[in-house]
Amino acid sequence: TGMASHIVPLLELPSKKDDSDGVEIGGTYSVSDVVDAIGDGPFQIRLLVVFGALWTYLALLAAVQPFFVDGMIDRLELTSFQGGVISASLVVGLILGNFTFGFFADSVGRRRTLVICLGLTSVAGAAGYYSQTFWGLAAARIVVGASSGGTSMTMNTYFAEMCPSRSRGRYLSILHVFWTVGIAAAVQLSSQFEQREWRLMMGTSCAGGIFLAPLTHFLIPESARWLIVQNHLANLTPDSGEASDALLWMAKENRCSDLLTFPGPVTAAFVSAYRPQASLAPPPDAPSGVLSRVLSGDQLLSVTLPLWGCFFMANYAGYGNFMWMNEFLAQTGHKDLAKLEYMVFAAVEAVGVVLTTVVIDKAERRTLLAAAFLSGGACILGGVLLMEYSLYLALFLIAMNAFFEQAVWCVLYVYAGEVYPSTVRNSATGLAMGPTRIGGVLSTTLGLSLIHI
Repeated sequence: TGMASHIVPLLELPSKKDDSDGVEIGGTYSVSDVVDAIGDGPFQIRLLVVFGALWTYLALLAAVQPFFVDGMIDRLELTSFQGGVISASLVVGLILGNFTFGFFADSVGRRRTLVICLGLTSVAGAAGYYSQTFWGLAAARIVVGASSGGTSMTMNTYFAEMCPSRSRGRYLSILHVFWTVGIAAAVQLSSQFEQREWRLMMGTSCAGGIFLAPLTHFLIPESARWLIVQNHLANLTPDSGEASDALLWMAKENRCSDLLTFPGPVTAAFVSAYRPQASLAPPPDAPSGVLSRVLSGDQLLSVTLPLWGCFFMANYAGYGNFMWMNEFLAQTGHKDLAKLEYMVFAAVEAVGVVLTTVVIDKAERRTLLAAAFLSGGACILGGVLLMEYSLYLALFLIAMNAFFEQAVWCVLYVYAGEVYPSTVRNSATGLAMGPTRIGGVLSTTLGLSLIHI
C-alpha cells in the first residue's frame, strides 16, 4: 500500500488451523502481504523481459529524434526555432500523456492502458510520416509523446504493484538498463538512413508499437492490486474474478504451490490466494479524490511539492542535455562526434543503472536522490567551465551527468510508486510527472535557440 503505510508482519496475522492438513488458512491479508509472500521469481523475470522491450522502444522513440530533426529542418526549410518546437513537441506530449493516462489507467486498468498507448505510438508515427506541414508534424510528435508518457508511467506503476516490496527497487532500477539499449538502437538506426530520409527514420522508429501491443496483452495479466480496488468499488469480495486469477498466475509461475505443504505463518498468505477460507482485505479508502490526497496538508509540503520539484529538475537537465547535443556539435564543427557522444551517454547510463540497482534498497531514497542531483550538477558545471579549454573533457563530464541522471530517475520512479496508495497511485504519479515535463520543454527549446545565437 505504499512506503508511507505500515504493513502488518505476517507473523502477527491472525490465523487458524485446518484440521485436515494442519495448514493455516484463516485470517485477512492485504494484497501486499500476498505479493510479498509469493516473492519474486519467473513471473517477475517475465515482466522484466516484456517491460524491458517496452522501455527499449520508448528510448528509441526519444533518442532517434535529434538525428531526424536535422534532416527535417533542412528538407522542410524550417527555422531553428521551429526545429526546437518539433523537439519540444515530444515533451509536451509527455506532459499531456502523464496527466491524461494517469487517470485513464486508474479507471480502465494498467494492461489495457499499456496496449492502447503502444498502439497510439505507431498510429501517430504513421501520421507524422505522411504529414506535409509543420503543425501536422508537431501534432504527431505530441501524440507520440503522450502515448510514450502513458506507457512509461503505467509500466512502472504496474511493476511496483506486482513485485514484492523487498526487491521492488532493484527490479525497477534494472528496468532502466533497457533505456540505454534503446539509445544504442537509435544511434544504430540513424546510421542506416541518410539525412534526406528523415521521414523513413522517424516512421521506422515508431513501428514497434504494432508488435508490442498484442504481446503485452497476452503475456501479462492485469495488475492484481488494481483489480482488487475495482472489486472493492463494485462492492464485491476483493479477491473475486480476475483478481484471484492474477494472483494465481503469479503464484503458480513462481512455483509457490510447493510451499503449501509446509504449515506456518508465511504459508497463510499463500493459502489466501488459493482458498476461500482466507480473505484479502479491501484496499484503504482514499480521501474524496486524487487532488485531495495529493494536496492534503500532511502530503503537500512533505511529499508532493518536493517530488514535483525533483521531477521538474530531472526533466530540465535530462531532456535539454540530450536533445540539443547533436545540433551543438554540428554548430561547433564536431558533428562527427555526435554518434560517439550518444553511445557514451548510453554506456555511462547503463553503468549508472547497474550501480543504482546495487544500492537502491540499501540506502535511504532521499539521501540517494540528493547525492545523485548534486553529483550530476557538478558534472554539468564542470563541462560548461571546461568547454573553452578542452572539448573532449567537457563532453565527457556532460556525458557523466547521464550516469547520475539515471540514478535520479530510478529513485524517482520507485519513490513515486511508494508514497501514494493504490487507489490513486497512477493518477498521483501522473500529476507529479506531467506538469513537471515543462522543464524538458524549456531546456529543449531554449537550448536549440541559444545554440544559434
